[in-house]
Amino acid sequence: MSEQLITIEHTVAQGGNTVIAEIGNELVALDANSGVCYGLNTVASHVWALIAAPRKVSEICETLRREYNVDAATCEQQVLELLEDLRREGLLVVKDDAVSHAQAGCG
Repeated sequence: MSEQLITIEHTVAQGGNTVIAEIGNELVALDANSGVCYGLNTVASHVWALIAAPRKVSEICETLRREYNVDAATCEQQVLELLEDLRREGLLVVKDDAVSHAQAGCG
């Protein structure tokens, strides 16, 4: 994927070469290829668990809004920022569902 920003319509998943260690209530993610280490607080750790399998960003936000009683705009902004950070560190795979569905219909 190019430098396009992640939106709530994208589907995201954990990167395949990530090693996780739990320290207290937080996780530390390590990209085995690059050696990048990234700390995840309690909420970010919850997001990480949610993307163990591919999941739409909008679904992640819905889950977090229910569980943490946060407004939609704040939740979406913070989740998108986290996901961009994870992608930048090589810990996240992003898929554009709109493009995938359009390509699937061709042919």
